[in-house]
Amino acid sequence: MNTSTTGSEDRGLQSSDRVKEIDLLDIGRAIWSKFWFVILLTLIGAALAFGITNFLIHPTYRSSFTVYVNNHSSNSENQVNSLNSGDTAASQTLAQTYASILKSRPVVEDAMDRISMNTAYDDIVDDITTEVDTDSQLVTLDVTMESAKEARNLARAIARVSPKYIANIVEGSSMKIVSSPILADKPYAPSIPKNTAIGAIIGFLLAVVIVVIRHLSDDRIKSVEELKAKFGFSVIGTIPNFDEAANNKGKSPWPIQEAYKALRTNVTFSLPGAGCKVIGVTSAFRHDGKSTNAVNTAISFSQIDKKVALIEGDLRLPTLSKKLGCRQVPGLSDMLIGDKSLKECTRTMSTHKNLAVIPAGNIPPDPTWLLQSEQMTTLVDGLKNHFDYIFIDLPPITSVADALILSPLIDGYLLVVRNNVTEYRAVADALEQMRIANAKVIGFIYNDAETSGGGKYYRYYK
Repeated sequence: MNTSTTGSEDRGLQSSDRVKEIDLLDIGRAIWSKFWFVILLTLIGAALAFGITNFLIHPTYRSSFTVYVNNHSSNSENQVNSLNSGDTAASQTLAQTYASILKSRPVVEDAMDRISMNTAYDDIVDDITTEVDTDSQLVTLDVTMESAKEARNLARAIARVSPKYIANIVEGSSMKIVSSPILADKPYAPSIPKNTAIGAIIGFLLAVVIVVIRHLSDDRIKSVEELKAKFGFSVIGTIPNFDEAANNKGKSPWPIQEAYKALRTNVTFSLPGAGCKVIGVTSAFRHDGKSTNAVNTAISFSQIDKKVALIEGDLRLPTLSKKLGCRQVPGLSDMLIGDKSLKECTRTMSTHKNLAVIPAGNIPPDPTWLLQSEQMTTLVDGLKNHFDYIFIDLPPITSVADALILSPLIDGYLLVVRNNVTEYRAVADALEQMRIANAKVIGFIYNDAETSGGGKYYRYYK
């Protein structure tokens, strides 16, 4: 009765080893979908940077002076205008020497003595920097301190004492003050706008990195196209989200109804030929919606004047009786152990005259043993003489072996995949187990698909 997944049996195996491709457009969509998160982290980064800069970092002030270096010692006011090319080259070389002298220990200590600054040279030397303009003979000295006045006073004192040290150390040279130190009216550092902007950039980049990492590590199935491309099996039914449909009151319930009609048509064409068809409905894990889809698919078939039997094959965690509002006991398990007859264990539905339901019954200690018993085979074979379709709601494939034990009795499996819940790895594992069991996969039911229209699915069960 059962046929193998010829031509497609290796697809589950291949998919399990596939590395998730990086699609830049897909990553862009993921970032856009988390736009609020990116903006939030950007604002948090900016706020933290602003707060730290404004309240925790002490501002510093800078005072500077610039000197002109000349290798001719002269008191003439036209000294600068008398330079030749040799003098310029020599002065550029001397500029490096001047820079070292300006921040040397003797110069700085002498300057501090003049302004009565009681600070050790080693504690302040890092606050004094020099910069040489390689294209000219200019040397700039900067003093950066938490006090604008102290920075100005020290820079001014260094400018006053340094000429005599330079004259004693470097013969035949002189320096001229180009710009004198002034009192800074605003902090040199930190820059609140700059640091705030850097904080915002860091927050933005951090948010993007988090979103991208989560997106690349997220193994959940999010679209029909991805599902088909990944595994190669057909998606024979796309079922809209029940809650979204129910929230659109006042509109036609056609989206969900039409979805099950399309599913019914695709199943019919996937299992051609005469005779009763036995269809197993399962999933990779629980909470994917297999039982809901088993019920509604069976109802859909019963509405086209087909005699349908719905068997609850999940004897571990049965839910069909609750969904249909009927008694769970007695049921399948009671019939298989010989305690009850088929008639006693069958429920008929007043709203669906062509549908017969066999609930789970009492939960047995060993469901696997009951499902693989001769009584189960006899039951299914007997039902085939009275029904056009038999749907069996089965446990998840990756949880227990019950679903595949019945593969010799089943013409094809419908594997339910839930949007944004079911993971690719779980589906790959399920398909691999089905391949080993030589079970035929009719296709996927893509459950909980997002939709923008629809209404309450009248007389269909959630």
